[in-house]
Amino acid sequence: RRWALLLLVAPLAVAPTRRALRRARGRRAGDDRARVVAATRELEASLAPLGLAPPASASATERAAAIRARTGVDPSGLYRRASAARFAPEPPPRGEAAAAWRDLARLRRDILRGAPLRRRLAAAVGLRVPARDTLG
Repeated sequence: RRWALLLLVAPLAVAPTRRALRRARGRRAGDDRARVVAATRELEASLAPLGLAPPASASATERAAAIRARTGVDPSGLYRRASAARFAPEPPPRGEAAAAWRDLARLRRDILRGAPLRRRLAAAVGLRVPARDTLG
C-alpha cells in the first residue's frame, strides 16, 4: 500500500525538485555577471507555469513592462541590474548578484500572493497554465 501511495505522490515532487536545483545552480554558478542575469531568467522561468511569462522576443524593457501589466508587480529594477551586468564593460559591483537574487525572491513572493490559488497549485506541481494577460 505504501509503495502504491509513493508511486502516486512521487511524480508531484519532480517539478519542484527540478526548479529548486535550477535556482540553486543559477544562484551559485558563474561569476557575478552570470548570476545577476540568471536572476532575470529565473523570474521568467517561474512565471511560465503561471501562464504569465513575457514574450521571448521582447527587449528587457518590454519584458519588464509585460510582467508589470500582467501581475501588477514592477520588475524593472531587476531588469536594469541585469542589463547593466550584461552590457557594462566592468563586472558588477560586489554583492550585486546577491541583491539581484533578493529582488527575485521579493518579486516572486509578491506575484504569487496575487495569483489565484488554483494557478499556484497547478504551477507548484509543474502543470502549465494557459498564457494570460493578467493574473485573474
